[in-house]
Amino acid sequence: LITKNNTIESQLLFPVLQYLKKYMPFPTKQSLYMSVFYPAARNWLPGKEFPDNVKKVNPGITTVQSYIDKIERKTNNLPYSIIAIAAIGLYLLMKG
Repeated sequence: LITKNNTIESQLLFPVLQYLKKYMPFPTKQSLYMSVFYPAARNWLPGKEFPDNVKKVNPGITTVQSYIDKIERKTNNLPYSIIAIAAIGLYLLMKG
């Protein structure tokens, strides 16, 4: 994939967008975040724990909420709407 899509733009427009299309729309930040991290958890309750194998390779990530908290700390609590608009904007650019 990297050989075929050797720029950030081409990676976003092709493999990343194609992957995210499988999970659109993203009605909540959890559905967006989990679509990337662990798709089975898109609709889990925030306190539900991940399986042991997921927790083992992701230290400090035990529940859906702990992953959401980590992402929001890294994005400085950007409003979900901005993140969703960016994802949707990318999708619309591809359709246009």
